Amino acid sequence: PPSRRYLIGVSGGRDSIALLHLLVDLGYNKLVVCHLNHQLRGRESPRDARFVEKIARNLRLDCEVGSANVGALATIIAMIPMAVGIGEGAETNMPLARAVIGGLTVSTGLTLLLIPTLYVFFEERFPRRSHRAS
Repeated sequence: PPSRRYLIGVSGGRDSIALLHLLVDLGYNKLVVCHLNHQLRGRESPRDARFVEKIARNLRLDCEVGSANVGALATIIAMIPMAVGIGEGAETNMPLARAVIGGLTVSTGLTLLLIPTLYVFFEERFPRRSHRAS
């Protein structure tokens, strides 16, 4: 029923925008627009996210935007067979694979956990002062 709250995934492409408008026209006005930035499209990825946020705002809908480094995740998963030594000559590639997996895991963890935590920590303790022209 249109009176319930639903999540709708919106990429920013024509098809998902058309579906969003159709649902709103059908009376679904408690939608939560969800967008996941896969970080695969370079400069276009943040633009897509801003576009989806703007559409949701214009339709007076809630919007949630997330981000995931899909490229790093795919590389980590692809390196697992090499890291555990599957296949001929795998023992020569094991150290490289383990180093790549470790490096990507640590850097992704720092990017997703430590950096935002530090940002919030410093933002709360040292709030920005507004600089008004006098």
